[in-house]
Amino acid sequence: FAPSSPTHADLGRLRLPAVLAPTLAIHVYTHREVHGTVGSQVTLACSFWSSEWISEDVSITWLFQPENGKDTISIFHFVKGQPYVDEVGAFKNRMEWVGDPHRKDGSIIIRNLDYTDNGTFTCDVKNPPDIGGKSTQIPSMVLSILNSALEQITSSPGLTAFPVIIVDVPVAPKGPSQKGRPFVLGAAHNTGQGLGE
Repeated sequence: FAPSSPTHADLGRLRLPAVLAPTLAIHVYTHREVHGTVGSQVTLACSFWSSEWISEDVSITWLFQPENGKDTISIFHFVKGQPYVDEVGAFKNRMEWVGDPHRKDGSIIIRNLDYTDNGTFTCDVKNPPDIGGKSTQIPSMVLSILNSALEQITSSPGLTAFPVIIVDVPVAPKGPSQKGRPFVLGAAHNTGQGLGE
């Protein structure tokens, strides 16, 4: 007798083991964009999820690509429970490890920001045997100089800047001693939108 063709149910049973096969993957999460001001500090937050228990071999690496550069350099490395900060490059004496791998946190702080810090920062996490997956990036860390209270306000999330101009406009007199009154043409306007993913 000729063997019968497999039914749809048989095909489903054949495919089932492949669907249920475990896949090791590590997921890393960061903000898309971080803003800072020259001379201040900024926290580059990095959190991760692993399908495995956090092992003693967990490693966290921060990479940096300057805004107008092609090369990517390693500026921080955590391995075997010890943080190693770049002590010779542009971030020398300006970086601090504030993460905790057991809390799935790989964050760092960069102090005394300068325009040369503009660029793309990548947080890469490995937790053997869970070493698969794709790291996410902070596309850009934008630095701007804020010199006034107005600039501080209008640079906040959800605010759009409009120039504030004080103009002395003559007002039709109601009495013999009435003078012009200053008024504001524009001010900060709340767009109602926060930081997007």
